[in-house]
Amino acid sequence: MERYRIEAFDGHDWKVIACGTTIGYRKLDRFETITATKMRLVIESALATPLIQNFGLYRLEV
Repeated sequence: MERYRIEAFDGHDWKVIACGTTIGYRKLDRFETITATKMRLVIESALATPLIQNFGLYRLEV
């Protein structure tokens, strides 16, 4: 994978909350706490067919 972004839907618009250039084993993107009804992973470009096994969202209590 060459480039991706993670977007959140707030009920009206999709907003980019994280982006990057690679996804590897246990890749983590951190962002501020948000309220969203939907989330999506958008693969903008890839050298080969992406093989995504899991995609998850977690809230860390600090």
